[in-house]
Amino acid sequence: MPQTITTSPGALPGPRPRRSSSHLHTRFQSSPRSPPWIWKSVISLFIINAILLILAAYGWSRLRHLSLPFSTVLPLITTLLPIFNFLSLSHGIVLSRGQLQKLQTFRTYLYILIFLIFDTIITVVSFTHLANYGNVATCTLGEQWQGFWAGKEEGKVKRIQDSLGCCGFRTVKDRAWPWGKGVDTGECSRLTGRDTPCVGVWRGEEKMVAGLFVGVGVVLGVVKPTHY
Repeated sequence: MPQTITTSPGALPGPRPRRSSSHLHTRFQSSPRSPPWIWKSVISLFIINAILLILAAYGWSRLRHLSLPFSTVLPLITTLLPIFNFLSLSHGIVLSRGQLQKLQTFRTYLYILIFLIFDTIITVVSFTHLANYGNVATCTLGEQWQGFWAGKEEGKVKRIQDSLGCCGFRTVKDRAWPWGKGVDTGECSRLTGRDTPCVGVWRGEEKMVAGLFVGVGVVLGVVKPTHY
């Protein structure tokens, strides 16, 4: 018959078995508290991406205000990409190594692939605007200005002239606002005293915006691989 061990009511319980050091080490590793360097990395990522977001948003605002000949999708992607970059990188940093191993490898690489595709599009398209010079750039801007003039979009032409302190496109009399029946072609220069055509300064704004987008794309491309 199996023997049963009984303990008298007044007897003291025996000492609890000590947990092994390996058990304590495992428990310490699974602690939810994150080391300080993780939050320093997250804060630094936030600052970098916040600066990139501000630069991209500023470029977008100048693009819209001056009606520059950019695709409408390009500034949208450039502005949203720093947000996506911060969320994905900070999420990966906060996760512990064990949690990272549980993530699907396909999903992780899919995020990286999508990011790199959009980042490449931003950099290449923006660099194309930045690299255009001479007759190519003048032709693109000229077509944009001609569209405003032919479509009687005087608001856009007036905003460009007032923002950049210029009149007309190639000369101060070239399709300058105000225009209309009985209005002299040099009315803008006569009323404002401006003697600078808009083609040069308008092109300068296009290069500045393109440079901002190229810079954002390059920095994002550098930051992304170094944190994966």
